Amino acid sequence: MVKKTKFSQISNVIFLTTSIFILFFIWVNYYTRNLTRSIFSAILVTITFLILYTICNKVKINRNQKTLSKTARLDNLCNTLLYEKSDIINQQIIDHLFPNSHFQKLSTNHYIIDNQDVYFCFDPNPITISQIATLIQNRTTDNLILYCIRHNNELPLPSNICINIYTINDIIDKIESPLTNKIISIQNKPKLRLKDILCVVCNSSRSKGYLGFGTLLIISSLFTPFSTYYIITGTILIIMSIFSRFNKIFN
Repeated sequence: MVKKTKFSQISNVIFLTTSIFILFFIWVNYYTRNLTRSIFSAILVTITFLILYTICNKVKINRNQKTLSKTARLDNLCNTLLYEKSDIINQQIIDHLFPNSHFQKLSTNHYIIDNQDVYFCFDPNPITISQIATLIQNRTTDNLILYCIRHNNELPLPSNICINIYTINDIIDKIESPLTNKIISIQNKPKLRLKDILCVVCNSSRSKGYLGFGTLLIISSLFTPFSTYYIITGTILIIMSIFSRFNKIFN
């Protein structure tokens, strides 16, 4: 994700405020035909909008920062669990989750720790009942602990065996930084998508052009007998400029 600079944030606020002012002014003036009233009303509405926008944006930024922080940590941990060497990952998890415990390694992902069978099954797909059945058959105790990336909560489990399943969300809450901060980047091949044309039309780089041309049409409406057509077209272009500037779908 590209980090927004302070200048770009201020630029976005000015851009949005200007668009709101122009839209409100031209439509109020269209119905009232009173220039002074239109300017005063547009200024009042713009100031109110700016105050509400600032408050809402601050709340949104604080919420997004918390979400992105947790999401980034989960992504980094998931990549590490999937692509790092099993012995390294297992040893680090054991050190964090079972400190000062004696363990016995039975296979690559099977350990005996504190009289419990501990399994590490880090697979990109949710763990299946057949995989769990295999683990149960290879157990040495009736207490099983399974660490995986994700699983289906509706999996039927035997009642005579104690089985605790922990997912990546449980793991990240218990371990410290060595795994969560280890970043393994995966490059995906670009795919041609149907929305590529919209990505060009609605790209933020075109927002200034839409705003400029829309403003020109709205100003021209003051000097032409076909003002309604100019105002409607100009309004559509300004709305397009706002959408292009702030949408995250096509940028």
